[in-house]
Amino acid sequence: MGANAEKTTYAQDIARVEDIVAKISNGCDVDDMLGLASEAAGLLARCREKLGKTGLEIEEVLKDLKGKDE
Repeated sequence: MGANAEKTTYAQDIARVEDIVAKISNGCDVDDMLGLASEAAGLLARCREKLGKTGLEIEEVLKDLKGKDE
């Protein structure tokens, strides 16, 4: 993950994780495996964070809508 890592979308991050899983499943070089697994773990952590943040933002929007209806 480089300098542009934070600019990637959730879909791009998941696609990269899928690519990494395919490489490992297809028998990548053992020397590359740790780096790939580490990258995937970082991507998955960022995806979980994005999902959590998005969930909180959706809750706020719904609260605002509910407040306007009352």
